[in-house]
Amino acid sequence: MVQASAASNLIVPPEWEALAAEDVRGAVLLVGGTDSGKTSLATYLVQQWSARGRTIALMDCDVGQGVLGLPATMTLRVLTGSAYTDHCFFVGAISPRGHMLRILMGVHTLYRKALALGAETVIVDSTGLVDPGQGGLALKQAKIDLLMPCRVIALARGAELNPILASWRNHPLVQITTLRVSPHARTRSRAERVAWRRERWEAYFRQAVPLTFPLQSIATINWLLPTAQRICAFLDAEGLCRGIGRVTYVARGSTTITTETPLRSLEGVVAIRFGAPRLEERILGNATPQ
Repeated sequence: MVQASAASNLIVPPEWEALAAEDVRGAVLLVGGTDSGKTSLATYLVQQWSARGRTIALMDCDVGQGVLGLPATMTLRVLTGSAYTDHCFFVGAISPRGHMLRILMGVHTLYRKALALGAETVIVDSTGLVDPGQGGLALKQAKIDLLMPCRVIALARGAELNPILASWRNHPLVQITTLRVSPHARTRSRAERVAWRRERWEAYFRQAVPLTFPLQSIATINWLLPTAQRICAFLDAEGLCRGIGRVTYVARGSTTITTETPLRSLEGVVAIRFGAPRLEERILGNATPQ
């Protein structure tokens, strides 16, 4: 019998309830195409497992449509009871294509952070890129290789995930559970996706103020002659993102750079990393998607 979650009006299939009843420890990787219900399932499992008093982590690795952080980032949330902490990794793009090494670096960094913070179960919600021709097969198999999850949960409409799962079906450490995409899964248009990104992006920068600093005081990564409107991330010693900024002024040969960012100082910042060219235009839907 399909039930609704009172907390979010989520329609919960019985297969999800059966999963939530299990005592799963370790990494749990969710795999599925766009609009397959991965985030809804991840949210449901987090609610159910954290309610048992365990420390649960959710890694939101969808750089284009993440629910925890900003576009072009991946976010780790670690929950203990009603308390939680968030940790952000800047990818600098809203699609994995062309940025897969950076995606995998983020997965490794955030998973290591989750374990260091005592997470007993780490749920990894991934992007909807599963097409082998666009790199989905290589990326998902690399994530499995990297995490060696105790469970891979595949949300499938048909046979589209078979190329990803085939190599792991007989692996003694990786249990694969294949679920059909719920008929209640909602398909979002490109306009809705752009609106979601735009809303979160603009809300973040409403708190921005100018921040000018000397270039020689900080490491610069992916420099590529930054120009006005280039997006950058302020990184700490762990490579995690403390904030995001927009370059507003940098003169050729200048020793300083001016950004606007909600950060009020560079305390704890050891490096800045620049995002892909025209990143903000893509986030706001004003440029061709990557």
